Amino acid sequence: MPIIIKHIEPSDDLKLLVHRFWEVSTTDAAKLRVLPDGSWDFVVHVCGDSYQLEFVGPMTKAAIIPLAPDVRSYGVRFRPGVYFELLKTDLADYQGVSIPLTQLIPEVSLQTEEPILPQLAALIKTLVERGAFTRNQVVDENLAKPLSSRTVERKFRRYVGLSPKQFARINRQLAVARELLLQHY
Repeated sequence: MPIIIKHIEPSDDLKLLVHRFWEVSTTDAAKLRVLPDGSWDFVVHVCGDSYQLEFVGPMTKAAIIPLAPDVRSYGVRFRPGVYFELLKTDLADYQGVSIPLTQLIPEVSLQTEEPILPQLAALIKTLVERGAFTRNQVVDENLAKPLSSRTVERKFRRYVGLSPKQFARINRQLAVARELLLQHY
């Protein structure tokens, strides 16, 4: 069976923070290529009655992710510029790193007999209510007042986890990949 990937748009109240919810599954051992995009994720791997929760930091290189048969993976991909306050350090310190989400949110738990994505959405909404996310506009728009290059660099390191140069390079590569896919199909 091929790899099945589903992308689900966030509700209107989460669109400023969440790029998408996603689900990946396969019944055969497979490998999934994941391209960097300046985002970070909460990931849940479910196998039977057990699950593993992860925080996955921003990536600078493509990664090959092995998929085990009959394991379903779910996630929340956050928008570039969204910072998770429970990290306490720059997002760049988590570049290419995956850690158990319970290290950051000890009380988090899921019910494997219930649909996972609605539980993830509820978790995000609870964290929003607690003030666990910050969004920085330097990533989104040109600000009216000029900023020094050092300030921009520092804000990118904190809120994106990449340098502005890395972020721009990744977005150029993604644009080329999208164009090649459009030409291929």
